[in-house]
Amino acid sequence: MKTPFRITCFMFALTLISPAARSQTRAIGAQTIVLDDGSGHLTTLQNAGTGAITFPAATGTAVISGNTGTSGQVLTSNSPAAPTWQNPLSATGLPTGTVVAYTDNGTHSGFTYTGISYDNSNGSSLPSGSVVTFLDNSPRAGFTNTGAMLTTTGDTWATKTSMNTTRVGLAAAAPGNGKLYAVGGWNGGYLSTCEEYDPSANTWTAKTSMNTARWYLAAAAPGNGKLYAVGGNNGGNLATCEEYDPSANTWTAKTSMNTARYQLAAAAPGNGKLYAVGGNNGGDLATCEEYDPIANTWTAKTSMNTARAGLAAAAPGNGKVYAVGGTNGGYLATCEEYDPIANTWTAKTSMNTARNILAAAAPGNGKVYAIGGFNGGNLATCEEYDPIANTWTAKTSMNTAREGLAAAAPGNGRLYAVGGSAAGFLATCEEYTPTVVLYFFMKN
Repeated sequence: MKTPFRITCFMFALTLISPAARSQTRAIGAQTIVLDDGSGHLTTLQNAGTGAITFPAATGTAVISGNTGTSGQVLTSNSPAAPTWQNPLSATGLPTGTVVAYTDNGTHSGFTYTGISYDNSNGSSLPSGSVVTFLDNSPRAGFTNTGAMLTTTGDTWATKTSMNTTRVGLAAAAPGNGKLYAVGGWNGGYLSTCEEYDPSANTWTAKTSMNTARWYLAAAAPGNGKLYAVGGNNGGNLATCEEYDPSANTWTAKTSMNTARYQLAAAAPGNGKLYAVGGNNGGDLATCEEYDPIANTWTAKTSMNTARAGLAAAAPGNGKVYAVGGTNGGYLATCEEYDPIANTWTAKTSMNTARNILAAAAPGNGKVYAIGGFNGGNLATCEEYDPIANTWTAKTSMNTAREGLAAAAPGNGRLYAVGGSAAGFLATCEEYTPTVVLYFFMKN
């Protein structure tokens, strides 16, 4: 399944939309369009008064290029050779009737929701002429590649407010409420600490602690609004599983894993389950277990090809899990893909940099990012994995080299690297904004 760029369409001004107006709204190709790329870049495509956005032939020069990523940039020229960007323009300054595409269908002041949602994983129900954006330019039945693309400026790290508690060997997850949670760790003693990070406010807030203090645990959020903290060590290896409910701010003990372990990894590929992989329990493990939150059961699944501890895992939205790095007597660059439907592990292209006790996260652009770690020294390394191309690309390094950190992506198109150790325990929080490329297709 191709990774979709999901947009929901709103019309400017809080007015009822007549059937005729709704029909007009659906003809997206003949309207002004505002795209929120999910990474905080609001881009307005306008047409210099001709009434339609002009696209070149599929083999032509891109109409939309050179976007610096500044919020509110406006394309005011149809010339493929010389698009003109004006800045700034906020969504509130658009004329009535402008169609605006957001990545959520929440309340947006001054806009009426049209009821149109484009999940471009298939797009079969879209009207002819609709402009659709994807995160890759692979051929798609029923669509014509316009040759237009929009590239946002990214690949940058920004230092954010530090956690309240310094720690190494912590875990992090984002349960879908726009926040991320950093749990557990060690800073001279085992920690049960839970802190919530709000990216919009750039604040950390102490929350109810876990029932079991531990470090080198794993955490994942399977899409039910909760997060699960699994495994770890507090003098002995643990099979512990606890569920955190952010709305109630409570931790609840759940069925333990079948295999106690620490330095494991966990990820949730979007099927309502989470997968705990690898780790160590007196020896390095290839173990893979599936947790079903509804049934509250753990089920043994096919083991990885490579036993390892200190690995990281992430799920980029294609229904798969990627387990990267680790150690089993030497530092590993190994990358394996788990397919939950087939229950199989497949070796993929290795990272450029072998390392263990790294972190990984997927910020919603269809890619996986492996960050930090240790291979004889602390690393600030950031690498991007593209599952479609099966390639790793070196990206801008973090500001702070560190091992034993955690990472999570709270749904704002960015990921956050928190905590770790580098000649001392860290409370550091850094935000990574990836470069996003949107490819424009037109419905046939």
